[in-house]
Amino acid sequence: MAEVDEDALPEDVKLIDCLPDLQNLLDHYVQRGRNDGHAGNGLVDYIYENFGAAQKIDAPVETWIRDKLPRANKIKPGKSYLAPQAFTKYHKVKSGRLAPIILCGGVKMGGDKIGHFFQLGYRIYYRKMGMNPLFGREVLEDHGVAARKAYNENSFFSIPDIAEQGAYRLLERKAGLSAPPKFSQADWNHQKEMNTFGIDSSGVYSAADILANDAGALFYAELASSKIGTPDLGKYIKKSWNESATLSKYKPEIGTQVWENILTVRNWSVKLTGISGKTELIGDCSFQKAGNAFTATVKRGGQEIGQMTLTMKTREESGLTVGAVLSGSWKNGEKAGQLNTTSKRECEFEGSWGNGQSDKDGGKVLFLC
Repeated sequence: MAEVDEDALPEDVKLIDCLPDLQNLLDHYVQRGRNDGHAGNGLVDYIYENFGAAQKIDAPVETWIRDKLPRANKIKPGKSYLAPQAFTKYHKVKSGRLAPIILCGGVKMGGDKIGHFFQLGYRIYYRKMGMNPLFGREVLEDHGVAARKAYNENSFFSIPDIAEQGAYRLLERKAGLSAPPKFSQADWNHQKEMNTFGIDSSGVYSAADILANDAGALFYAELASSKIGTPDLGKYIKKSWNESATLSKYKPEIGTQVWENILTVRNWSVKLTGISGKTELIGDCSFQKAGNAFTATVKRGGQEIGQMTLTMKTREESGLTVGAVLSGSWKNGEKAGQLNTTSKRECEFEGSWGNGQSDKDGGKVLFLC
Protein backbone atom coordinates (compact mmCIF):
# COMPACT_ATOMS: atom_id res chain seq x y z
CA MET A 1 0.00 0.00 0.00
CA ALA A 2 1.04 3.62 -0.50
CA GLU A 3 -0.34 7.15 -0.29
CA VAL A 4 -1.45 9.23 -3.26
CA ASP A 5 -2.12 12.79 -4.34
CA GLU A 6 -4.49 12.70 -7.31
CA ASP A 7 -4.46 16.48 -7.69
CA ALA A 8 -0.74 16.37 -8.49
CA LEU A 9 -1.59 15.26 -12.03
CA PRO A 10 -0.43 18.12 -14.32
CA GLU A 11 -3.06 19.64 -16.57
CA ASP A 12 -1.02 18.80 -19.68
CA VAL A 13 -0.66 15.09 -18.80
CA LYS A 14 -3.45 12.91 -20.21
CA LEU A 15 -4.48 9.64 -18.60
CA ILE A 16 -6.22 6.87 -20.56
CA ASP A 17 -8.78 4.88 -18.58
CA CYS A 18 -7.24 1.60 -17.42
CA LEU A 19 -10.49 -0.15 -16.43
CA PRO A 20 -10.64 -2.20 -19.67
CA ASP A 21 -7.11 -3.50 -18.98
CA LEU A 22 -7.94 -4.34 -15.38
CA GLN A 23 -11.21 -6.05 -16.35
CA ASN A 24 -9.42 -8.08 -19.03
CA LEU A 25 -6.80 -9.16 -16.51
CA LEU A 26 -9.48 -10.21 -14.04
CA ASP A 27 -11.45 -12.05 -16.75
CA HIS A 28 -8.31 -14.00 -17.62
CA TYR A 29 -7.63 -15.10 -14.04
CA VAL A 30 -11.26 -15.93 -13.28
CA GLN A 31 -11.45 -18.13 -16.36
CA ARG A 32 -8.12 -19.74 -15.55
CA GLY A 33 -9.24 -20.35 -11.99
CA ARG A 34 -12.45 -22.01 -13.15
CA ASN A 35 -10.51 -24.14 -15.64
CA ASP A 36 -8.36 -25.31 -12.72
CA GLY A 37 -11.46 -26.36 -10.79
CA HIS A 38 -11.84 -23.40 -8.45
CA ALA A 39 -15.36 -22.31 -7.48
CA GLY A 40 -17.08 -20.47 -4.62
CA ASN A 41 -14.63 -19.52 -1.89
CA GLY A 42 -11.95 -21.47 -3.72
CA LEU A 43 -12.23 -19.02 -6.61
CA VAL A 44 -12.26 -16.12 -4.14
CA ASP A 45 -8.99 -17.38 -2.65
CA TYR A 46 -7.48 -17.86 -6.11
CA ILE A 47 -8.26 -14.28 -7.18
CA TYR A 48 -7.00 -12.93 -3.86
CA GLU A 49 -3.69 -14.76 -4.27
CA ASN A 50 -3.19 -13.27 -7.74
CA PHE A 51 -4.52 -9.77 -7.06
CA GLY A 52 -4.54 -8.99 -3.34
CA ALA A 53 -2.02 -11.10 -1.42
CA ALA A 54 0.75 -8.61 -0.62
CA GLN A 55 4.04 -10.25 0.30
CA LYS A 56 5.67 -6.99 1.41
CA ILE A 57 4.13 -3.61 0.56
CA ASP A 58 2.18 -3.78 -2.69
CA ALA A 59 -0.56 -6.23 -3.56
CA PRO A 60 0.08 -8.03 -6.87
CA VAL A 61 -2.43 -5.81 -8.66
CA GLU A 62 -0.58 -2.71 -7.40
CA THR A 63 2.67 -4.10 -8.80
CA TRP A 64 0.88 -4.67 -12.11
CA ILE A 65 -0.32 -1.06 -12.11
CA ARG A 66 3.13 0.26 -11.25
CA ASP A 67 5.12 -1.95 -13.64
CA LYS A 68 2.80 -2.86 -16.51
CA LEU A 69 0.60 0.14 -17.24
CA PRO A 70 2.31 2.59 -19.62
CA ARG A 71 3.37 5.82 -17.92
CA ALA A 72 1.91 9.10 -19.09
CA ASN A 73 3.99 12.24 -19.54
CA LYS A 74 3.57 15.68 -21.05
CA ILE A 75 4.40 14.36 -24.52
CA LYS A 76 2.57 11.04 -24.60
CA PRO A 77 -0.71 9.91 -22.98
CA GLY A 78 -0.53 6.85 -20.76
CA LYS A 79 -2.44 4.87 -18.16
CA SER A 80 -0.56 5.84 -15.00
CA TYR A 81 1.38 8.82 -13.71
CA LEU A 82 3.84 8.87 -10.81
CA ALA A 83 4.07 12.41 -9.50
CA PRO A 84 7.39 13.67 -8.08
CA GLN A 85 6.88 14.01 -4.33
CA ALA A 86 8.11 17.63 -4.37
CA PHE A 87 5.03 18.57 -6.44
CA THR A 88 2.52 16.80 -4.18
CA LYS A 89 0.88 17.49 -0.85
CA TYR A 90 3.41 15.09 0.67
CA HIS A 91 6.42 17.33 -0.07
CA LYS A 92 8.76 17.20 2.96
CA VAL A 93 6.55 14.54 4.55
CA LYS A 94 7.74 11.02 5.40
CA SER A 95 4.64 9.05 4.49
CA GLY A 96 6.09 6.14 2.55
CA ARG A 97 6.26 5.97 -1.21
CA LEU A 98 3.57 7.40 -3.44
CA ALA A 99 1.16 5.32 -5.50
CA PRO A 100 0.74 6.03 -9.21
CA ILE A 101 -2.25 8.13 -10.25
CA ILE A 102 -4.63 6.29 -12.58
CA LEU A 103 -7.94 6.89 -14.31
CA CYS A 104 -10.16 3.87 -13.68
CA GLY A 105 -13.84 3.73 -14.53
CA GLY A 106 -13.78 7.47 -15.14
CA VAL A 107 -12.47 8.18 -11.64
CA LYS A 108 -9.05 9.71 -11.01
CA MET A 109 -7.56 7.78 -8.08
CA GLY A 110 -4.45 6.22 -6.65
CA GLY A 111 -3.47 2.74 -7.75
CA ASP A 112 -3.48 1.83 -4.06
CA LYS A 113 -7.30 1.92 -4.09
CA ILE A 114 -7.32 -1.10 -6.40
CA GLY A 115 -4.98 -2.78 -3.94
CA HIS A 116 -7.33 -2.04 -1.04
CA PHE A 117 -10.24 -3.39 -3.09
CA PHE A 118 -8.63 -6.79 -3.65
CA GLN A 119 -6.60 -7.07 -0.44
CA LEU A 120 -8.67 -5.65 2.41
CA GLY A 121 -11.96 -6.49 0.69
CA TYR A 122 -10.96 -10.15 0.90
CA ARG A 123 -10.45 -9.92 4.65
CA ILE A 124 -13.80 -8.23 5.21
CA TYR A 125 -15.56 -10.82 3.05
CA TYR A 126 -14.39 -13.64 5.30
CA ARG A 127 -14.73 -11.74 8.58
CA LYS A 128 -18.41 -11.08 7.80
CA MET A 129 -18.85 -14.85 7.73
CA GLY A 130 -17.12 -15.29 11.10
CA MET A 131 -13.87 -16.54 9.54
CA ASN A 132 -10.37 -15.09 9.57
CA PRO A 133 -7.99 -17.08 7.33
CA LEU A 134 -5.36 -14.33 7.57
CA PHE A 135 -5.26 -14.09 11.38
CA GLY A 136 -1.55 -14.88 11.48
CA ARG A 137 -0.72 -12.21 8.93
CA GLU A 138 -2.80 -9.61 10.76
CA VAL A 139 -0.96 -10.37 14.01
CA LEU A 140 2.39 -9.94 12.26
CA GLU A 141 1.21 -6.67 10.68
CA ASP A 142 -0.13 -5.26 13.96
CA HIS A 143 2.88 -6.16 16.06
CA GLY A 144 5.33 -5.31 13.31
CA VAL A 145 3.97 -1.76 13.12
CA ALA A 146 4.01 -1.52 16.93
CA ALA A 147 7.64 -2.69 17.03
CA ARG A 148 8.66 -0.22 14.31
CA LYS A 149 6.91 2.59 16.19
CA ALA A 150 8.75 1.64 19.39
CA TYR A 151 12.04 1.58 17.48
CA ASN A 152 11.42 5.04 15.99
CA GLU A 153 10.61 6.35 19.46
CA ASN A 154 13.79 4.76 20.89
CA SER A 155 11.71 2.47 23.13
CA PHE A 156 13.99 -0.47 22.39
CA PHE A 157 13.26 -2.39 25.58
CA SER A 158 9.56 -2.67 24.72
CA ILE A 159 10.19 -4.47 21.40
CA PRO A 160 10.67 -7.96 22.96
CA ASP A 161 7.38 -7.52 24.86
CA ILE A 162 5.59 -6.58 21.64
CA ALA A 163 6.98 -9.70 19.92
CA GLU A 164 5.99 -11.88 22.90
CA GLN A 165 2.43 -10.52 22.87
CA GLY A 166 2.13 -11.33 19.18
CA ALA A 167 3.44 -14.86 19.68
CA TYR A 168 0.99 -15.39 22.56
CA ARG A 169 -1.94 -14.31 20.35
CA LEU A 170 -0.90 -16.82 17.69
CA LEU A 171 -0.44 -19.69 20.17
CA GLU A 172 -3.72 -18.88 21.91
CA ARG A 173 -5.64 -19.04 18.64
CA LYS A 174 -3.79 -22.17 17.52
CA ALA A 175 -4.70 -23.92 20.78
CA GLY A 176 -8.36 -22.94 20.37
CA LEU A 177 -8.29 -20.71 23.45
CA SER A 178 -9.48 -17.67 21.51
CA ALA A 179 -11.90 -17.01 18.69
CA PRO A 180 -12.43 -14.08 16.31
CA PRO A 181 -14.33 -11.34 18.16
CA LYS A 182 -17.73 -10.24 16.96
CA PHE A 183 -17.05 -8.47 13.71
CA SER A 184 -17.97 -4.83 13.18
CA GLN A 185 -17.03 -3.75 9.67
CA ALA A 186 -16.94 -0.05 10.55
CA ASP A 187 -14.78 -0.63 13.64
CA TRP A 188 -12.46 -2.98 11.75
CA ASN A 189 -11.94 -0.46 8.93
CA HIS A 190 -11.34 2.31 11.46
CA GLN A 191 -8.73 0.28 13.32
CA LYS A 192 -6.93 -0.61 10.10
CA GLU A 193 -6.70 3.07 9.12
CA MET A 194 -5.64 4.06 12.63
CA ASN A 195 -2.98 1.37 12.75
CA THR A 196 -1.44 -0.93 10.13
CA PHE A 197 -2.77 0.67 6.94
CA GLY A 198 -2.86 4.31 8.02
CA ILE A 199 -1.91 6.50 10.94
CA ASP A 200 0.71 4.25 12.54
CA SER A 201 2.42 3.48 9.24
CA SER A 202 2.09 6.55 6.99
CA GLY A 203 0.38 9.11 9.22
CA VAL A 204 -2.64 9.25 6.88
CA TYR A 205 -6.21 8.11 7.59
CA SER A 206 -7.96 7.65 4.26
CA ALA A 207 -11.74 7.43 4.13
CA ALA A 208 -11.38 6.60 0.43
CA ASP A 209 -9.36 3.50 1.36
CA ILE A 210 -12.22 2.32 3.56
CA LEU A 211 -14.75 2.74 0.76
CA ALA A 212 -12.53 0.68 -1.55
CA ASN A 213 -12.24 -2.01 1.17
CA ASP A 214 -16.01 -2.24 1.49
CA ALA A 215 -16.53 -2.42 -2.27
CA GLY A 216 -13.99 -5.23 -2.49
CA ALA A 217 -15.94 -7.31 0.03
CA LEU A 218 -19.07 -6.96 -2.09
CA PHE A 219 -17.10 -7.95 -5.18
CA TYR A 220 -15.80 -11.14 -3.54
CA ALA A 221 -19.32 -12.05 -2.41
CA GLU A 222 -20.56 -11.75 -6.00
CA LEU A 223 -17.57 -13.71 -7.29
CA ALA A 224 -18.20 -16.55 -4.82
CA SER A 225 -21.82 -16.90 -5.90
CA SER A 226 -21.21 -16.61 -9.66
CA LYS A 227 -21.22 -19.72 -11.84
CA ILE A 228 -20.18 -18.15 -15.12
CA GLY A 229 -18.62 -14.90 -16.26
CA THR A 230 -16.77 -12.28 -14.22
CA PRO A 231 -18.21 -9.52 -12.02
CA ASP A 232 -18.16 -6.09 -13.67
CA LEU A 233 -15.53 -4.05 -11.80
CA GLY A 234 -16.93 -0.79 -13.13
CA LYS A 235 -20.07 -0.96 -10.98
CA TYR A 236 -17.97 -1.06 -7.80
CA ILE A 237 -15.77 1.94 -8.56
CA LYS A 238 -17.01 5.23 -7.10
CA LYS A 239 -15.99 8.89 -7.32
CA SER A 240 -15.49 8.76 -3.56
CA TRP A 241 -12.31 6.69 -4.12
CA ASN A 242 -10.65 10.00 -5.02
CA GLU A 243 -9.01 11.32 -1.84
CA SER A 244 -9.63 14.94 -2.76
CA ALA A 245 -13.36 14.23 -2.93
CA THR A 246 -13.31 12.18 0.29
CA LEU A 247 -11.35 14.10 2.89
CA SER A 248 -8.38 12.34 4.51
CA LYS A 249 -7.17 12.87 8.07
CA TYR A 250 -3.58 13.20 9.22
CA LYS A 251 -1.35 12.91 12.21
CA PRO A 252 -0.99 16.47 13.53
CA GLU A 253 2.79 16.37 13.06
CA ILE A 254 2.32 15.96 9.30
CA GLY A 255 -1.11 17.56 8.93
CA THR A 256 0.20 21.13 9.04
CA GLN A 257 2.81 20.40 6.38
CA VAL A 258 0.27 18.64 4.16
CA TRP A 259 -2.14 21.57 4.28
CA GLU A 260 0.66 24.08 3.66
CA ASN A 261 1.61 22.04 0.61
CA ILE A 262 -2.00 21.91 -0.58
CA LEU A 263 -1.94 25.70 -0.66
CA THR A 264 1.48 26.19 -2.23
CA VAL A 265 1.75 23.39 -4.82
CA ARG A 266 -1.75 23.84 -6.27
CA ASN A 267 -3.07 26.36 -8.76
CA TRP A 268 -6.09 28.04 -7.16
CA SER A 269 -8.97 30.22 -8.22
CA VAL A 270 -10.85 32.61 -5.94
CA LYS A 271 -14.30 34.14 -6.24
CA LEU A 272 -15.88 36.74 -3.95
CA THR A 273 -19.62 37.05 -4.51
CA GLY A 274 -21.68 39.86 -2.97
CA ILE A 275 -24.93 39.40 -1.06
CA SER A 276 -26.81 40.55 -4.16
CA GLY A 277 -25.06 37.91 -6.27
CA LYS A 278 -22.68 40.36 -7.96
CA THR A 279 -19.10 39.13 -8.38
CA GLU A 280 -16.72 41.35 -6.42
CA LEU A 281 -13.48 39.57 -7.28
CA ILE A 282 -12.68 36.55 -9.46
CA GLY A 283 -9.37 35.28 -10.72
CA ASP A 284 -6.52 32.80 -10.46
CA CYS A 285 -4.05 32.80 -7.61
CA SER A 286 -0.98 30.96 -6.42
CA PHE A 287 0.00 30.98 -2.76
CA GLN A 288 3.49 31.52 -1.45
CA LYS A 289 4.53 31.14 2.17
CA ALA A 290 5.92 34.29 3.74
CA GLY A 291 6.87 33.68 7.36
CA ASN A 292 3.74 32.56 9.17
CA ALA A 293 1.44 33.88 6.43
CA PHE A 294 0.59 33.07 2.83
CA THR A 295 0.52 35.74 0.15
CA ALA A 296 -1.23 35.51 -3.19
CA THR A 297 -1.59 37.73 -6.21
CA VAL A 298 -4.97 37.45 -7.91
CA LYS A 299 -4.79 37.58 -11.71
CA ARG A 300 -7.30 37.47 -14.54
CA GLY A 301 -6.16 37.19 -18.13
CA GLY A 302 -2.58 37.49 -16.91
CA GLN A 303 -3.21 40.90 -15.34
CA GLU A 304 -2.93 41.53 -11.61
CA ILE A 305 -6.28 42.57 -10.11
CA GLY A 306 -5.91 41.93 -6.39
CA GLN A 307 -3.82 40.70 -3.48
CA MET A 308 -4.36 38.57 -0.39
CA THR A 309 -2.40 37.94 2.80
CA LEU A 310 -3.79 34.99 4.71
CA THR A 311 -2.99 32.75 7.64
CA MET A 312 -3.81 29.06 7.88
CA LYS A 313 -4.70 27.04 10.96
CA THR A 314 -5.37 23.33 10.87
CA ARG A 315 -8.53 21.87 12.43
CA GLU A 316 -8.31 18.82 14.63
CA GLU A 317 -10.86 16.25 15.77
CA SER A 318 -10.12 13.25 18.00
CA GLY A 319 -6.41 13.96 17.79
CA LEU A 320 -6.21 14.04 13.98
CA THR A 321 -5.93 16.93 11.52
CA VAL A 322 -9.18 17.00 9.54
CA GLY A 323 -8.98 20.28 7.65
CA ALA A 324 -7.88 23.89 7.75
CA VAL A 325 -9.13 27.44 8.24
CA LEU A 326 -7.85 30.12 5.87
CA SER A 327 -8.39 33.76 6.86
CA GLY A 328 -6.90 37.20 6.42
CA SER A 329 -7.05 40.29 4.21
CA TRP A 330 -7.97 40.85 0.57
CA LYS A 331 -7.60 43.85 -1.71
CA ASN A 332 -9.10 44.69 -5.09
CA GLY A 333 -8.08 48.14 -6.32
CA GLU A 334 -9.38 50.64 -3.77
CA LYS A 335 -11.56 48.06 -2.07
CA ALA A 336 -10.25 45.96 0.81
CA GLY A 337 -11.46 43.81 3.65
CA GLN A 338 -11.17 40.52 5.47
CA LEU A 339 -12.22 36.96 4.67
CA ASN A 340 -12.64 33.73 6.63
CA THR A 341 -12.95 30.28 5.04
CA THR A 342 -12.97 26.62 6.08
CA SER A 343 -11.91 23.63 3.99
CA LYS A 344 -14.74 21.49 2.64
CA ARG A 345 -12.35 19.14 0.87
CA GLU A 346 -8.69 19.38 -0.04
CA CYS A 347 -9.27 21.58 -3.06
CA GLU A 348 -12.10 23.71 -1.73
CA PHE A 349 -12.42 26.43 0.90
CA GLU A 350 -15.75 28.17 1.53
CA GLY A 351 -16.65 31.06 3.77
CA SER A 352 -17.46 34.75 3.90
CA TRP A 353 -15.80 38.07 3.13
CA GLY A 354 -16.37 41.58 4.33
CA ASN A 355 -15.27 45.19 3.93
CA GLY A 356 -12.79 47.02 6.11
CA GLN A 357 -12.31 45.05 9.35
CA SER A 358 -15.32 42.83 8.74
CA ASP A 359 -15.13 39.31 7.30
CA LYS A 360 -18.91 38.83 7.08
CA ASP A 361 -20.77 41.81 5.63
CA GLY A 362 -19.75 41.31 1.98
CA GLY A 363 -20.94 37.88 0.91
CA LYS A 364 -19.53 34.47 0.04
CA VAL A 365 -15.98 33.50 -0.87
CA LEU A 366 -14.90 30.31 -2.63
CA PHE A 367 -11.40 28.95 -3.28
CA LEU A 368 -11.03 26.03 -5.71
CA CYS A 369 -8.04 24.20 -7.14
